[in-house]
Formats: sequence, C-alpha cells, structure tokens
Amino acid sequence: MQNELLKMSNRIYGDEIFFDFREIAFDNLSGNLIDDVKHRKIDGFVTTEVFSKEEVNKILSWVEKADHKYFTQGSTGWLFPAPFAIITDTDEKLNDYFNKLSHFHSYIAESGMTWFTERLHQFFEKCGSNFQMKVPLNKVVNKGVAPGNIRIFDPLKGGIPVHCGNYFQWRHTHFWSLLEDGIDMNDQLSFFVLLQNAKQGGELTIYDMLWDNVKQKPEVENDEAVINDAGETISLKDIRHFTVKPQPGDILIFAGGPIWHRVENIRGEIPRMTFGGFINFSKDNTKCYYWS
Repeated sequence: MQNELLKMSNRIYGDEIFFDFREIAFDNLSGNLIDDVKHRKIDGFVTTEVFSKEEVNKILSWVEKADHKYFTQGSTGWLFPAPFAIITDTDEKLNDYFNKLSHFHSYIAESGMTWFTERLHQFFEKCGSNFQMKVPLNKVVNKGVAPGNIRIFDPLKGGIPVHCGNYFQWRHTHFWSLLEDGIDMNDQLSFFVLLQNAKQGGELTIYDMLWDNVKQKPEVENDEAVINDAGETISLKDIRHFTVKPQPGDILIFAGGPIWHRVENIRGEIPRMTFGGFINFSKDNTKCYYWS
C-alpha cells in the first residue's frame, strides 16, 4: 500500500518504488529517522517544507547578492563555499579553502542569515536526536569544514553522472582522510535542501543498484553504463529506476553511499540550486557529522 501511495506523490514517483523512500511533513519528524537510514530500515526520506517559500526566496536572494569571487567553478556550475574535496596537502589549497569558507560564514553573519544554518542544524537534531550533531574538523589545521555548500547547476552543463558515495570515496580516499579521526566513513548518507528546481531536468534518479555488486564504471564521466562485480557492462537503460524530486524548501536524506543515483541534465533557462553534502557517524555511534 505504501508503494502504491508513493506513486501518486509529486516528489517520489515511478513505475515501481523498490526502495523505501518516504515523504514526511516537518512537524511529523521522529528522532530516529537518520539512524533508520543508516541501518537501512528505510532508504531515504523527503521532509517537506522545512523552509517556507518566503524563506527560500530570502536564501536565493542572499546567494544572488554574494561576491562570486568566492564561488568555485565546477563542471556543472558553481559551488559556495568550496567543497572540502578541493583540499590537498599543499598549504595553498588548504588556505584557499578556509579563506572561502571564512567568507561564507562572515557573509551569513553580516547579512542576518544565521537562521539558515541554525535551522539546518535543528532539522538534523530533530531527526537524529540520539546523536550529537557536529560538523567535522579538518585534522591538518583543526578547523571545521563547511556544513554543506550551495550548488548551482547551470542549464546545458549537464547534471551529475551516475555514481554513489562509496564510488567517490574509493576513487578519492585522500579527501576523506583529511577529516578528523573517529568517523566511520562507510556507506555515507547524502542530504540536500532543494532551493530552486530547474524548468526541466534536475530530478534525482534512483537506480536498483547497490555498491555491494557494482563498483565500477567504464569511465568516471560515463553516464550510460556501469560494470558489475562479475565484469559485465550493464546499460543504465536496463536497470529499474524511480524519480525523487523535492520541492523548494524540502530536505532529502538518503543512503547515497551504497545506492547508485544521478542528477538528470538541466534544461531550460532556470538553474537548479541546492544546499547539501554528506552525513556519517562516529565509530562509537554517539555523534553524527554533516559536511561538504
């Protein structure tokens, strides 16, 4: 019955919802939902209207007025602040990252937008009340990294090719190694606040495909096929999938580490905009970290 109801949702839909993704009102959040996703009792949930339309418009205006020299250009558009993955062991990269992050925090404070990051923290506390919520430190300089980043997907620059969080970690172990010790990096969760939908495209496609049996692609940017553990190349067209499309002000959390997924190509003149990152847990199971 639940899967039948989800087919009628304008946020979670498809011919078959084969993972347990739920749509939950902000007022109905329970304190163990993040733990439920961690242990795969459920696979993801969209919390509706965490931010009101008026609040989303204030955030969009705040992004538009920001000094874009502190933005980082990526293959699909812009990020603010820079993602922690730009950091290497060189002082130059480390200083550049924390310079941009410092501006991000200053800009939030000076423009009266601290309520944005405070609401995000409150949201995590509300659906993960059995954990202490924290932003992890970069252990090289003992400073906190970003709680997430604004990601602007420009039209005609594509989406994000099929991937899962474990695939990124496997390819780029160095970035994760710079975060503080004591974090269990296995099967990280993904989160994002949807701030603006593209006119067309930008949906999140969830594939019936897990890291347990698929760990490779023909090339990193390939968006047509994957390679399973038996060495077989499988076309994405032959894999079951469904769509998750949060609305502005919603927050999605899902098991993005083990579940393969992609962001569809952006079409039309309106960019897709999110604020998001990753979630994982301390090895002693007392803390929950969120960052990007």
